[in-house]
Amino acid sequence: MLRHRDATRQSRMYALFGVIVLGVIGGVFWLETPGRLWSLALVPVALFAGYSAVRLATLQVRLDHDGLWEPNPFRLTYVTPWSDLKRVDVAEKPGRVPFLTVRVTHADGDTHDIVALNVQAGGAYAQPAVDGWIQSIREAKKRWA
Repeated sequence: MLRHRDATRQSRMYALFGVIVLGVIGGVFWLETPGRLWSLALVPVALFAGYSAVRLATLQVRLDHDGLWEPNPFRLTYVTPWSDLKRVDVAEKPGRVPFLTVRVTHADGDTHDIVALNVQAGGAYAQPAVDGWIQSIREAKKRWA
């Protein structure tokens, strides 16, 4: 399993934020304040925080005999078979906040980044973390390909 080192902490923070928002909504209804129905506008915020907490808690890349399994926001998982995996490299995503990530090159030349393994490039642990993930993927490919 490959996992971002801050995923658990971020998941807990989203969950805490969701609980706080639900506490505010419940407190407004319990105190019977005027305009308490307007607090229901915060329900989507609480639902999104709950979804984000669960999504971050389960955000991991799995390596097994079938291939490289990665989370996909629109489907639960996406698998790249070992036979389709040509190369795995470090990639930098430029922008206002640059990120380091793992870039997968398929046998047909198409590439994609593993979004679950994005790390801010300025972090002290960024390069060693990405290098470790790439090494793990390469070792898994040697073992199962």
